[in-house]
Amino acid sequence: MTASSAYIREMVHEDLPAVLAIESESHPAPWGEKTFVEELAREWARLMVVALPDDEAAQSVVAFC
Repeated sequence: MTASSAYIREMVHEDLPAVLAIESESHPAPWGEKTFVEELAREWARLMVVALPDDEAAQSVVAFC
């Protein structure tokens, strides 16, 4: 896997397990799942992820904003 294969896209609900894992390791007071679900429901919110394709053509989230 190379850095050039990383891409940015909008976060979707299926990304939450990976996002929550990153969040809990990155912050002393991490957001919970409910907060991310509420943000995903906001029409004006823009939650993005950096993803890498894995060997099975699924996506692997490695960062978010």
